[in-house]
Amino acid sequence: MKRLSPRWLVGTALATLFLATLVLSAPAYLVGYVLDERQIRLGGFSGTIWEGRASSAAIAVDDGWVQLGQLDWSLSQLYLLMLSPTADINAAWGQQRLRGNIQISPTGKLRLRGLDTTFSAALVKRLLPVSLRGRISLRARELVLEDGWPSSGAGEIVWQQAFWLGSRGAQPLGDYVLKFSIPGPRRAIGQLRTLSGDVRVEGEFALNGREYSLDTRIRNRGKMDQELANALALMAIPTADGYKLKFTAEI
Repeated sequence: MKRLSPRWLVGTALATLFLATLVLSAPAYLVGYVLDERQIRLGGFSGTIWEGRASSAAIAVDDGWVQLGQLDWSLSQLYLLMLSPTADINAAWGQQRLRGNIQISPTGKLRLRGLDTTFSAALVKRLLPVSLRGRISLRARELVLEDGWPSSGAGEIVWQQAFWLGSRGAQPLGDYVLKFSIPGPRRAIGQLRTLSGDVRVEGEFALNGREYSLDTRIRNRGKMDQELANALALMAIPTADGYKLKFTAEI
């Protein structure tokens, strides 16, 4: 067997070290070449591909984009080699927050683990044509998105310090939680209940394709604000102790 010369061994070691240094110090903007721009858009890169930052980030929804703001990530080298980038992420935009672990499959499927995000309740105006405010938190152990739509997972949505914005000012509502599960692509079911507050809400939510439905019962511990009662009367059916809000619409 031919003996390898010391010079060859040293040269090979130096070349390997050089390539390893290039890989470990690869600039963050290379992440943009790996991601599917139909799902995630990043801009303003800094750092490396493994520990990096984007000054702006947005994630696709059905008919537009939701801004995430500044995004920091820590990328797994193993999953990148498997063409399935996986990273721990932390994003912030004003009072909006997002953190968790995200994995992107070669087909563009997004898998979110340990998801914990907070955003303004004003975003629910896409679903309900009323002026609602407060802070909404979404938590899920695992959530899978395909083409901007949920396909599997379960979690809870908590609406804190909720209030309705009328012409005479803000009407406090309470704190609420929606526990949901996703039994299949573009499908979701959930149970809504009150955590605290005078305006009590209990009911069910369902999503089937582009169609969603809401069936809730609304009661007030004391006398309900007249302006809020008038607004509810336009959408809900009066009952002996409050209102019943039931409708089906499309996103």
